[in-house]
Amino acid sequence: AGKRVMDQSRDLVESMLGREDSVLRARKAAEDANLRVNSWLLYAVVALFYLAWMYSIRIARRSRARRLTAESNLRESHALLQAVVDSSTRGLFTTGLDGRIQLFNPAAERMFGFKASEVVGRRAVDVLSGIHDRDEFDRRRARAEAIAGRPVRGIEVFQLAHADSAGLPDPAWTMIHRDGRRFIASLSVSELRSRDGVRHGHLAMFQDVTERRRMQQRLAETNAMFEAVLNGTNYAIFATDADGRLTVFNRAAERMLGMPAEAAVGNNVMDLLHDLEPGEVEARAARIAARYGRMPQGIELFTLKLDEDDAFGQEWTFRHEGDGREVPLLLSVSEMQDGGGGRIGYVALARDITEVKANERIKKEFISTVSHE
Repeated sequence: AGKRVMDQSRDLVESMLGREDSVLRARKAAEDANLRVNSWLLYAVVALFYLAWMYSIRIARRSRARRLTAESNLRESHALLQAVVDSSTRGLFTTGLDGRIQLFNPAAERMFGFKASEVVGRRAVDVLSGIHDRDEFDRRRARAEAIAGRPVRGIEVFQLAHADSAGLPDPAWTMIHRDGRRFIASLSVSELRSRDGVRHGHLAMFQDVTERRRMQQRLAETNAMFEAVLNGTNYAIFATDADGRLTVFNRAAERMLGMPAEAAVGNNVMDLLHDLEPGEVEARAARIAARYGRMPQGIELFTLKLDEDDAFGQEWTFRHEGDGREVPLLLSVSEMQDGGGGRIGYVALARDITEVKANERIKKEFISTVSHE
């Protein structure tokens, strides 16, 4: 009986140990599975962190590259802008909203004799008033106030356009160099605004136009003299452009042909043919065809020379537009060329030979009378 109890106890213990071993094995298998899952999860998290870290580095590199590129482009743009400002032949300076000069380029330094370091930071009005003819400045300001109907102060005096005698803006001012030398400069002042319309100050541009003004004066004097000579001569003078349209028709031409300049200028010179004797036109065209082997085209009727032409020109009979009388003329037509030999138009001179014809007729009659006697 005792042995049976011992066997049963042993079997119970072994059974309990077996179950415990199974439980331990199952627990170990579960723990191993959990460990594998956790390990994979850890690997995945580490991999994600690594990928995120690598991506952030890539983004940072790209951002840095873009920033460096933007900074490089900005430096290049600034250098280009500085080169444009420095190499400009126009004097330039800019002001801030406080009216103080921020930039004064080399052309402005040469034009006025001041270094940029001497004017940058100063009020633009003080600088401008110092380099302008004071009397002219006061006259311009008074005129601007009369036009605007209100007081005009500061740089606004230079912004307002003033019309000259032709009704065009006159931006020219008498400027004074540091050494006292005076010159004429074209001045324009405009606001500096960004694309979004924010105002940042003003930009002033100067250009020395002294020589241009002198040339304009000389040209005006030459034109006045030309007009006096043109309208004071007894010879009819008219000119055309390259297409044959009349551009000049002097007073002698008006009197001689009975046609006002307003009616002639702008029309083709060949429109005057209807006032010529038709028989003379046909006869000259035939002689030109015989001489040159072809019919004349347009103004060639007058420009192609014939042996029988007078030294001064060709003889034509013109019908006066006003009273219809016949006016005998000596006409000379020449081609005008530019410096390169290109045709730019034609000029014609006409002389009324009515008195010459009358004298020739009297002379012939006298000779005829004497010969009969």
